[in-house]
Amino acid sequence: MLKKSIFVFVLMLIWPAVCIADLTGKWSCDDGGTYYLRQIGNTLYWYGERDKTKPGWSNVLTGRIKGGEIRGNWADVPKGRTMSSGNLHLAIKQGGNVLVAIKKTGGFGGSRWTRVGYQLTIAVSGHITGLKQFAKRVSIYGPHDFTKLHSSTTIDANGNYRFMKLPTGKYRVVPQAGGKFSLISIPRSREVTCRGGDITNVNFDIKGIEEG
Repeated sequence: MLKKSIFVFVLMLIWPAVCIADLTGKWSCDDGGTYYLRQIGNTLYWYGERDKTKPGWSNVLTGRIKGGEIRGNWADVPKGRTMSSGNLHLAIKQGGNVLVAIKKTGGFGGSRWTRVGYQLTIAVSGHITGLKQFAKRVSIYGPHDFTKLHSSTTIDANGNYRFMKLPTGKYRVVPQAGGKFSLISIPRSREVTCRGGDITNVNFDIKGIEEG
């Protein structure tokens, strides 16, 4: 019992760090600036500037990450001409590739940050063949965590399905029957990696159904 309690306590201590996407990298913002982020555990640091040589503004931030949000303090630094400071409250979106301002003070200009190189995959699509009347929907799990349902979509009369605008990452695609039944399909599931652009021909051949 004591060992179990110690394990739960340690898990609670490390869980926040395990669950947070690593935000370290180069980001662009809708204020025209470039931001350089460094995440260490639950702490986030950044440096942002409008121009590398003669920036109209440049700023730094120190923040804490908790529950998919960032709360921090920012301040302009004298590489730029502006000298302001304030607070930022941001939401982490799209699997850690987009940041959106919830609240900001001090006249901060930016509202949306995107990781440089991040793209939405426009579509993941495929075709269901065989006994397709048993297939009621197709579900996609991820990104990265295949126990997490991202979304489900219906199958049209011709056996086609499509998922739209998926964030970067690895996913598992699974055709499914309704109710208490499972599909017997070839393959049972397929894994795809979204890096931008379309992914097509994620196809399944339905052989039957089974209970459970």
